Amino acid sequence: MKHIFMVHSPITFFAAYATIKYLRLSKDEVIVISSNYKVPIEDYKVIPSFAEARNKNALQKLKYFNVPKSFDAYLNSHLYGQDFIAYIDLMSYYQKILVTHTRCREFHFIEEGNSSYANSNDLETLTWDNRQNKLRVNTQGTYMSNLLNGLKWASRGYTNRFLALPYAYDNYQNIKGIKYFTFSKKGFPLVETDQKRVLELKNDDRIAQLSKGLYYENALLWVDGANERFTGLDLSYYHKAIDLAIEKLATQFNNRKIVIKLRPGLKEYSGNYLYKALRKANAEVEVMRDDIILEAVFLNSKNCTVLGNLSSALFYASIFGHQSYSIYSLYSKKVKTIFDDMPGFWENINNFET
Repeated sequence: MKHIFMVHSPITFFAAYATIKYLRLSKDEVIVISSNYKVPIEDYKVIPSFAEARNKNALQKLKYFNVPKSFDAYLNSHLYGQDFIAYIDLMSYYQKILVTHTRCREFHFIEEGNSSYANSNDLETLTWDNRQNKLRVNTQGTYMSNLLNGLKWASRGYTNRFLALPYAYDNYQNIKGIKYFTFSKKGFPLVETDQKRVLELKNDDRIAQLSKGLYYENALLWVDGANERFTGLDLSYYHKAIDLAIEKLATQFNNRKIVIKLRPGLKEYSGNYLYKALRKANAEVEVMRDDIILEAVFLNSKNCTVLGNLSSALFYASIFGHQSYSIYSLYSKKVKTIFDDMPGFWENINNFET
C-alpha cells in the first residue's frame, strides 16, 4: 500500500512530513506529488504533478487531452499495480482526479494554512476554481458560454459527477473513516474533534537542515508584509503601524537581536520601509536569506518573539512555541479580514496596547 501526499507549499510539506512521522510510514511507502514547489528533502520518492509533467504546453495538452485518463496513466507508471491512500489539502481538480483513481482506497485531509482554519464557507469558497473571475462567480453566464464550457470540460474527460465534487474540506466529514491531520485542535473547525489527528512536529536533523542551520534564542523575528490584499488599505497605514511598534519596542533593541524576513523575491532591501525604520531607530538588524523556510526556523529556534502584520506565519510561530504579536492592532483604521473567520487565530496572537 502506497501513501500519496500532494504538496504545494512549505506548510503542506510540513503537514505531510509530520503526518508521515505520525503514521510511522517507511520511505518505501511514500510518494509525494509536488505541484510547483521544490520539496526540500530527498528522503521520499517525489514526482512532479501531472500539470508540470504532462500538461504544460500546447503539444502536451493535445497529446494528453483527456486529463483524468492521462493523469491515471501517469500515476500508474509510479504505482506498479499497488493501491494507495491519498492525503490532500483541498478538493481542487487534480485532487479530485487523485481520489477517484481506481487504486485509491481512502483519502484524508492535511493542513494547508489559512483555509484549514476557516469556520465558514461562502459562494467564493464553494466556487473556488473561478475565484479570480468575479463575473463568473456572481452571474449564471449566457447560454452559449455555458454550452461551450460544458463541451470543453466533457471533451477533456471531466464528467458532471466528477465536477460536482465539493471543494471545501468539511463536505467530506461524513465519509466513514476520513481523518483530518492538523497542527492544532483549532484546525478544521467545521469537523468533529474525533476525526482530527493533532500533529506534533518535533525538531530533528531534517528540520535543522531546512532552516539552513539558523538557530535563534530570545531573538526578535519580524516578518515583513502589508498584505494589502487582505485589507484593501493604503500602505501608509502599514508604515504608521511599523513606526508605532518600533516606538513600543525601542527599549528592547539594545539587548536583543532583530532578524527581519522580507517578502519573497525582494533582493534589494536597503529601500525597504521596515529595514529603514529599524535602522533609523539604531537597531542592529539581520536580514534573513530569501530562500529560508520560515517555519523551519521557528521549529529550530527557542523562545523568540515574532512580529508581523496579517500572516499565517504568526500563527505557526505560536503553534511552534514562540510569542507572536500583530501590528495590525496599531492600525488607525481596521477592516474585517479572512483571519477573523479563523477560530483560534487571534487567541494565539498577541496585540499591542494602543
